[in-house]
Amino acid sequence: MSYKAFRGLRILVIIFILLTVSIAITLENAILASFAMVIGIIAMLAIKRNVKEIKTDEMIQNIAQKSAWWAYNIFVPFLAVLSIFLTVDNKEGSDLYNLGVTLSYVALIHIALYLIAFLYFKKKYISDEKQN
Repeated sequence: MSYKAFRGLRILVIIFILLTVSIAITLENAILASFAMVIGIIAMLAIKRNVKEIKTDEMIQNIAQKSAWWAYNIFVPFLAVLSIFLTVDNKEGSDLYNLGVTLSYVALIHIALYLIAFLYFKKKYISDEKQN
């Protein structure tokens, strides 16, 4: 499958998810929305497997890597400082305190996702180098 066909199928899957989740929200049916998301994810994984590998320029890959790294290094400390400020400065149980706790969990999840992705790609590229 070509990249152009992949983009078209990806848009169709996104439209399917969008419409199904919109209908689920209108009907107040969380199960329908959940199934739509799961089916969409499975469909995207199945479609991606059939796409020929797309070669990217090293410069573009380097720029994407650096921008992701900088976004991470700005966003996570900002969330951490904001969550500390909101939890320390407000009474327990207030809306701002709860927001601070939620933001701290978001920062922790972001760190965990970064670590998982880092370990995955480290394992992937190190095993690729050992095979060559």
